[in-house]
Amino acid sequence: MKLLIGFFVMICNMAFGQNNAFKVSCVDEQNKPLTTIKLVCENCTAQKNANEFMITPNDSAVMITATAKNFETITKYILVNHYFTDSARQITLVFELKSKEIEVVIERNKPTIIYASKEESVSDFEFDANGNLLLVTYPKTEKKSRELKVLQNDSIQFIKELDVSIEELVKDYRGNINILTTDNVLRVSIDSTDLSVSQIDKKYFLQYLAPIVDSNYTKKYLSNFSPIYPAFEYYVFDVVDSIYGRIVGIEDTFMMELYRSEYRWSNVRVQLWAKAKEAETGIDKAIWVGANYFTQSLYYKELFAPMFSLKKKLVVLDYANNKMLLFDTLGRKLGYLKIEHGQNEPKSGWCRNVLQDDVTKEVYIVLERNGTSYIRNLNVVSGLLGRERALSYKYVDKLRIHNGKAYYIYRPFESIQKKYLYSEMF
Repeated sequence: MKLLIGFFVMICNMAFGQNNAFKVSCVDEQNKPLTTIKLVCENCTAQKNANEFMITPNDSAVMITATAKNFETITKYILVNHYFTDSARQITLVFELKSKEIEVVIERNKPTIIYASKEESVSDFEFDANGNLLLVTYPKTEKKSRELKVLQNDSIQFIKELDVSIEELVKDYRGNINILTTDNVLRVSIDSTDLSVSQIDKKYFLQYLAPIVDSNYTKKYLSNFSPIYPAFEYYVFDVVDSIYGRIVGIEDTFMMELYRSEYRWSNVRVQLWAKAKEAETGIDKAIWVGANYFTQSLYYKELFAPMFSLKKKLVVLDYANNKMLLFDTLGRKLGYLKIEHGQNEPKSGWCRNVLQDDVTKEVYIVLERNGTSYIRNLNVVSGLLGRERALSYKYVDKLRIHNGKAYYIYRPFESIQKKYLYSEMF
């Protein structure tokens, strides 16, 4: 029976490959054929004929890497069912000559001070949807009263004092800035004449607004993520039809196994408490023990799988399984790419930090080695990383990227200087 199933699967794969086969031809910039091409094919097989290759895919997503002497390497990611719009099913790779190496000395851009004060330090900052920069400052200690300042064209336009304990600034999916305090959430409104603050119930904000990751025309994308559970799901909500749809489920299987096994190793008193909670709520007793005990141990790692909404697709970075998942705006899966930059954390400097430029929508990963932060652009088409760029100062805080610039808070080590806000081209 197993042999029969295996034979059937093999026949289906062969049929898929034959029905979706396509040609790849290689030419130079003068449209002259190149024959000395080496082609590496992932999730497919390649058969060469002069300057052409016949590609037979084994999966819906394939990647081809073509190299030629004295020419730049070409890497192309192809979603077989969506790439070709006509019956020709042919791709032409145009190779560019490698430029001659010339020694160039590039002077590093020095960081620019955006806000500095001898009496106040910056504790947090955020850009609103209109590009206004909101600062939170404090005089000596962060426990004392705070001030909100709005910077427009490098000058302070509005100042508002708040006598509350501010936890952090959070931007919601609409681009509004919200201030999280101990008891409430304050919505910040900035217009041409005033800076105002209105109160929102914290429970309402965390339950109905915070889960929404992003929006796209009539669609909203949200998750049921919880920091104390190693699995969650992304959903799409259609505002017009009021319909929910599941996009994808993310789970760290290894962490989940350790999480649930905590119940078996707990003492009798904890097990009795968990069983009582299960009878009261209907939630599995193993989850109760895992959430309250295993998450407090050194072995637990919070699940990290951010979603980014681009113009015509959604990108989910599933670091638990080292995959970049691609979806259309309706939540239908287009394919996936393997990513490796989330592995080997001590050596690579991976610190589970991925940022998106809210203006250009480019996605960047942040690495940290010996206190220095390195920024690398993530190509959401190929899954490859761009050139590594180091920030000028070590141990920066609240790093954000806005319109192609890095913004961060920094104070020199063992200095009496207050915390300044800097920006830097990278």
